Amino acid sequence: MTREGVCKAFQLSPELLASLEAGGVLKPGEDGAFELADVAAALFNYGIRRAQAADEKLAAVGAALNDALPALQRLSTLPDHAELQGEARERVTMELATFFNGFAGLMARATAALQEKE
Repeated sequence: MTREGVCKAFQLSPELLASLEAGGVLKPGEDGAFELADVAAALFNYGIRRAQAADEKLAAVGAALNDALPALQRLSTLPDHAELQGEARERVTMELATFFNGFAGLMARATAALQEKE
């Protein structure tokens, strides 16, 4: 197969094909042509490796969030632990509400982005 044939058969842009070649994922034969089965196998293996790497990254993010959960829970009860009263309690409560709303928005966007890729 020619480079153009690989791009057409696998719906790759010429830039992506060049990147895959530069990264050693795809290798043309001595004549500069590609074997269909070799390209299919290489792209499949590349996709599997990328999926595994993504899963590992997601697991690491999940573990980090779990590690942070006790601190977030303690932060949510700060006005009580600090025995704040009156105006100081209201200000701290408002700031905490702002933080947790922002954090919830961040988590919602991250979740949406992850679900978009599924």
